[in-house]
Amino acid sequence: MQLVMKIAEEKRMNSNGMKALFNYIARDSFTTVGIGMSDDKDKAFRQTQANKKRFNKAIDDKMRFCFHDIISLEYGTDKELALKIGIEYCQKEYEEKGYNCFIGVHTDTKNTHIHILIDTVNFRNGKMLQSLTEKQLEKVPERKNLEEVHIYERQRKLVEDIAISNGYQIENNKRYEYMHEAKKNDKNARKWLTKNQYKVFKQDEEKSWRNDIANKIKEMYKRLDLTEENVNQIAMEYGLTITRHNKEKQTITFATVENGEATKNRIKLERLYDQEKGNFTSETNPFSYENFFRDRTKEIENNKEFEEFVKEIEAEELEKELEKVMKEKEKTIKEVAENLIENKKNIYKNEKEKAEEINKMIEINQIDYKQDKEKITSLEKEMIKRKEEIPHLEASIKDYNNTKILLQEDLPGKELEAEKKIDIANEKEKEVERLKALLQQAEKELESANTQKEKAITSRDNTKERIDNIDTLIKNNSDKIIENNEKIKTIPVVVEAIKDSLEKTEKKIEEHREELKVVSEVVKEKEQDYKDIKENAFEKVLEYESIIRTYYEKKYEAEEQNKLEMAEELKKKFEEFQNNLLKQNIEWDKINKLNQQVAEQVRLEREQKALAKKKEEAEARRKEVEARAKEEFEEKVKADLTNFIDIIDKGEITNTELIDIVDDLEECENWKDSNKLQYGRNIKSQLNDLKVTLNVKSAFGEAEKVDEILTTNEKLFKKISDFIEKTKTNTEINNNKDITEEIEVKKEDKEFEY
Repeated sequence: MQLVMKIAEEKRMNSNGMKALFNYIARDSFTTVGIGMSDDKDKAFRQTQANKKRFNKAIDDKMRFCFHDIISLEYGTDKELALKIGIEYCQKEYEEKGYNCFIGVHTDTKNTHIHILIDTVNFRNGKMLQSLTEKQLEKVPERKNLEEVHIYERQRKLVEDIAISNGYQIENNKRYEYMHEAKKNDKNARKWLTKNQYKVFKQDEEKSWRNDIANKIKEMYKRLDLTEENVNQIAMEYGLTITRHNKEKQTITFATVENGEATKNRIKLERLYDQEKGNFTSETNPFSYENFFRDRTKEIENNKEFEEFVKEIEAEELEKELEKVMKEKEKTIKEVAENLIENKKNIYKNEKEKAEEINKMIEINQIDYKQDKEKITSLEKEMIKRKEEIPHLEASIKDYNNTKILLQEDLPGKELEAEKKIDIANEKEKEVERLKALLQQAEKELESANTQKEKAITSRDNTKERIDNIDTLIKNNSDKIIENNEKIKTIPVVVEAIKDSLEKTEKKIEEHREELKVVSEVVKEKEQDYKDIKENAFEKVLEYESIIRTYYEKKYEAEEQNKLEMAEELKKKFEEFQNNLLKQNIEWDKINKLNQQVAEQVRLEREQKALAKKKEEAEARRKEVEARAKEEFEEKVKADLTNFIDIIDKGEITNTELIDIVDDLEECENWKDSNKLQYGRNIKSQLNDLKVTLNVKSAFGEAEKVDEILTTNEKLFKKISDFIEKTKTNTEINNNKDITEEIEVKKEDKEFEY
């Protein structure tokens, strides 16, 4: 089995995005659980917003509102087990460090998976949650033990350990740590996608460096000390360098570094701006030159002001809490005094009630005593009946044995008679063949012979069956005798136990009477204590409270409970004994019927299981074929769409041809623009969005969303596939033509040389 844990790359930068994630988690989950927040999605959303506003961090398009963790388990994993794993993971990874979570378990795809929304603001100190990889942590080792910093690889290991501790089996060669190490030696060792593979432009190895540069630029964008003068120095900290930088034209080119020198893997900031335009607003796009080299003075000041503000708020809140505590303590002392005085009135009444209860207990014990004597008498009578029954049973066994011997003696004669009848029937059959003229007479005789033959066989079989039944009766009666003897042995023991319990009950009744006297004296004492307490108020209340705790709560209540438990246990034992006797008698009557039914039931169950198994296998094969066909179609659409976008990027298709492909499609009506150049740009942008959405939904296993995309854009994808096929055909024709021309040129050269 395998477990995959991912952090969704989609950044939700406002409350609307976070609200949408709450709704998505709750919509398809069989239940939702809040860790540090409500289980209800709407209440949990309001609580999360309140926590952010408390620390002034509910600012749209300025900071990340939530993280989204996804834990995917094997097909068929129990949803309750998945929920348990998710809760324990959130408690250890987030709640203990000050971050609240909202959990939902989805089973709408092949794999059971857990969705977790994490509030990015610490409810203790307001610090923002950060997610780093071990590679990123190497650059900032001082942040290793900060509670707001969460290391991706450690999260993977933690969730796997939690799953294993709850009974979920993961082979060592399928654990993330093992596969992560294997990846260093074998490029294809790891079977699942990494975080970066969910990015927009992650299509092949040639473009992987582009994402690396883009991610590092995003990290640089957050730096408050970044300027046009020190940008190259800061870039070197992130493994990048600046190859070109024109401040007047506001252009800058970043490149990766290898062995201290710039590589050919380089890209302009404005190029990234165009590619990522759809994922950000103009104010938040980190690839805008103006945003990248913005004036950060106010941000630095605001950061300092915010830290000071947080300290002031914390100090004010601490003072308010202290005031509340002091006021509550004053109220509590007064209330305690008043309540204790009132409680003493109730205790005085309770003492009288307890005395009455003890009297009732004595009466109940006396009734139980009489009932126990009656039960002993009935048991002794039962024992006598059992003893009297044994001689009859033994006589029945003798009769059964005699009958069996007679039947066994008679059996050989009947078997010989049956064989003779069979021989006669066989001779009659031969006679029928010889005497066709006397067919009618012979047929009657044959029928009569066959009837006699069947009767003889039936008589023989009945005799054997009677012998078997007699054997069964003999065995049952023997077992019954043995069982009665055992019962006869056990009944005196039970009687003795009941007699012992009666003696104990008599002692208990006497003890209750003595306790009644003690309680009566205590009642009188407590009546006087109550008068003293009323006069001396608080001091006497505290003194009396101490006495009550030590005497009544510990000693008297414990003893009383023990007595009740003993009486209840004794009653249950007698009831259980009676029920067992009745059940055994009923079982003796049902044994023969059950033995006949079991074999037939087993046969039917086996046939039903075999049939059900065949149906399940057929259905599984059908579903597997359908799923495979669907996956192949989905992969073809994604491949054709990717190739088509590459053709557009390379300029191998004109703007007019591009417009002609989608112009007559209803689903592309909103792409149109009077300016054909803008129309073509709209088409390219929408196709990119479709590709991204399709890849992301497919990666997260959202089958319904993928089906919706494929159905909605069916005509568009059909035209794109036709264009790709046509392009492939033309390419093959051109290649063949080039080869032919090359051969002809070579022939001409040879002829000329000759």
